[in-house]
Amino acid sequence: MKKIEMAQTFLSKRKMLLLLPLLIIPFLTMGFWALGGGKGAGNGKKDSGTGLNPVLTDARLKEETTSSKLSLYDQRARYSVRLMKRMSSNPFYTLQLKSETLKSGKG
Repeated sequence: MKKIEMAQTFLSKRKMLLLLPLLIIPFLTMGFWALGGGKGAGNGKKDSGTGLNPVLTDARLKEETTSSKLSLYDQRARYSVRLMKRMSSNPFYTLQLKSETLKSGKG
């Protein structure tokens, strides 16, 4: 019997909590309007110096001088040769390479 009474009180409390916002929100709205809310304090001027900039700049792409796929492969080959020359002339790269081979146990 006690569980039934607890269930009834729980249901009535839940019903009250459900209806409470429906009673409070209209009074809060009327109080907001009565205190002058929503009218704004400005004189109608828009401040154009603040906010997000909706204008995007154009993309600045490099001029593509290559017109074929073969020229791209040639360009990559030239870059690889330059890279290999730099790596062979860099003493720190060769030391790093030797230390890596020693760590891996291959050298």
